[in-house]
Amino acid sequence: MTGTTFDTLATARNLKKAGIADDHAEAITEAVNESRGNLADKGDIAGIKADITAAIASLRVEISNIKTDAAERETRSARHSIVAVGLILTAIAVAVALIKLLP
Repeated sequence: MTGTTFDTLATARNLKKAGIADDHAEAITEAVNESRGNLADKGDIAGIKADITAAIASLRVEISNIKTDAAERETRSARHSIVAVGLILTAIAVAVALIKLLP
């Protein structure tokens, strides 16, 4: 995380001018300066946004693949059902023909 410069001397002076005791002004200035290292800047946020955008694109591709796989499975299942019905009808037709042939 990069950041802009922070003028600790000017900040401490401004706090002192505002009536804050010297030791408190310096402590506050130091605390603010140390905490700045944990803040994200625009570049950090842009990087995170790019990562999230890439992850979303990847998920969209995966979802599309899953939908395609599901559609293919459904098509195969329907074909298997049609074949099964055809075999059952054939078996019934053979059984009926055999019954007619019997005395």
